[in-house]
Amino acid sequence: MVFTLLATATPLVGFVVGLLSLALFFSDLVGGLSQALSRAGIWGYVAIAASAGVALGNAVFLFIIARGKKLPPAVPLMLAISPWLLGTFGTTNGVHALVEAVLNISPADQPTILAMGVSESLQARVIGALLGAAQLGSFAVALG
Repeated sequence: MVFTLLATATPLVGFVVGLLSLALFFSDLVGGLSQALSRAGIWGYVAIAASAGVALGNAVFLFIIARGKKLPPAVPLMLAISPWLLGTFGTTNGVHALVEAVLNISPADQPTILAMGVSESLQARVIGALLGAAQLGSFAVALG
C-alpha cells in the first residue's frame, strides 16, 4: 500500500518541483515568474495547465500499475511531453506573429522589436521545457 501511495504521489511532486524550478529560473527577471508568464502569453498558462493535467493523469496511471495491472508506459510518456510540445507551439505562434509585426514597422525599429519578440516567444518554450522535464523525471523515478 505504501508503494502505491508513493508511486501515485510522484507525478504530483514532479509538478510542484517543475513550478519551483520555474520560479528559480525566472527569479532574476524583474517581476519573476509572473512577468515571464505574462510575456509568454496564453501558451505559458496552457503549458502549466497541461502539466497539472499530466501529473493527475500519470498519478492515476501509476496507481493502476501499482495495483498490479499491466499497462503500456508509452501513453504516460506521450502525456509527459505535452507541456514541452505546447511550449514549442507557443514559440512557433509567437515567432509567426513577430514576423508579421516586424514587416509593418519602420526599418530603424525592426532590430529592437525583433530582439524583444524573440525573447518573449521563447518564454513559452522555456516554461514548457522545464515542466515537461519535471514530468518525465518524476515518471522515471516512479517507474524505478
